[in-house]
Amino acid sequence: EVGKLSPVIDSLLSQENGQADVYVPGTMIVINGDNLRFDKTDVLQGVFVRSGNNAEVRLTVYGTVTPTSLSVLMPDTLTGPQTVRVAAFIHGSVRSFTYMTPVAQSA
Repeated sequence: EVGKLSPVIDSLLSQENGQADVYVPGTMIVINGDNLRFDKTDVLQGVFVRSGNNAEVRLTVYGTVTPTSLSVLMPDTLTGPQTVRVAAFIHGSVRSFTYMTPVAQSA
């Protein structure tokens, strides 16, 4: 049996300094993977971040969004390591993928 298609994050890069698994608050990151395309206007879809036990936050400023890559602004209010999740509507339901490497804050 084949599993359901879901978004998959292969890598995450800072556009500010090119480092993997790092973000600079107030700058864009690039997420690479598969099945990443989503409706930017749907609040159930998109890129979500969470720091520790804090509430998850949906990011709202997106650049290009394609099936294999997307760019998103990491708000300047974020601090510390972030868990990143992508949610996309695929074949009738919203499916998500959580990147297992916490993304570290860089100055």
